[in-house]
Amino acid sequence: MKVPISIDDETFNITDDTTVADLKRRVGCNDDYALVYRDDQTVLVLDDDAIVADHVEPQTTLEVHPLSDNYVFR
Repeated sequence: MKVPISIDDETFNITDDTTVADLKRRVGCNDDYALVYRDDQTVLVLDDDAIVADHVEPQTTLEVHPLSDNYVFR
């Protein structure tokens, strides 16, 4: 089943087995960036091997953040 996930105001349909690394490739971000989920109480950095659907609900908005020494979670 395909479910929508938003990143930077663009919607991507993912399947139940889409990994974070797969989604990052589709978005066009490199290994120096992380996909992050935020809500009122949680900030979750998704590991590249993680299955996206196991960690976030459909219609979730993810953020792309650089993971360099100077720009982590700006």
